[in-house]
Amino acid sequence: MIQKNKEKTMKVIVLDEVDSTNSYLLRQGRLGAAHMTVAWAHTQVQGRGRFRREWISGRDRGLYFSILLRPKNLRNLPLLGFCAGIALVRVLDDIPEISLKWPNDVMVNGKKLAGMLLEAETRGDTTQFVVVGIGLNTEAASADIPQGATSLSLLGKKGYTNERLLYKIVNEFTGWYTMFESGNTKAILDEAAAYMGTLHQEVKLLLDKRWVTAHPLGLDEQGALKVRLAQGKIRTVMPQEVEHVR
Repeated sequence: MIQKNKEKTMKVIVLDEVDSTNSYLLRQGRLGAAHMTVAWAHTQVQGRGRFRREWISGRDRGLYFSILLRPKNLRNLPLLGFCAGIALVRVLDDIPEISLKWPNDVMVNGKKLAGMLLEAETRGDTTQFVVVGIGLNTEAASADIPQGATSLSLLGKKGYTNERLLYKIVNEFTGWYTMFESGNTKAILDEAAAYMGTLHQEVKLLLDKRWVTAHPLGLDEQGALKVRLAQGKIRTVMPQEVEHVR
């Protein structure tokens, strides 16, 4: 089923069941799907996050959707994940404890509420299109999600519907995407940093299969995390280098 968003030029494809909304839009993108096509699924049977970790996607227990983008600005593409995270926390700003965890999680009191997954389709050295995936636990009970996760329902937030949230998040994301296309990376980084609890505490990073302790120093223009390691060495780490952040 296809719906049109009345407020923005956007096509929403509603799927009853899919392997994953990211995989679906990667396939559709190769067939020429338009910029700002959104795929929203009631359930995913192979939902995934970074490093292909499973994202549990029970039917309507969460909001599972992806956005296909054909950006003209191909610099600093990882910031599109930050745009998604900013959109989530701004839409859910009635949860006072909400924060971003570098590089791609939305947290509430140390528990994971949502995650983002950014994937790009390339041809040679050129990016053809990008898919930004979002999974948000909405109606999930404790038994539906892993230990260490939470949901809007468990947080006592009952006034949301998945459809309403979808349009609010995509509309908020669109504003930040426009900022990205204009090259205003500073505004995106500043907003992300304002919500990012990771920057204000000592972290442990799983780098090269071993845990290292680091003190965050900030974000670079690509959204990489600048840290000081225990030995005093300064290092910049990209999301794809880090398997886990604690």
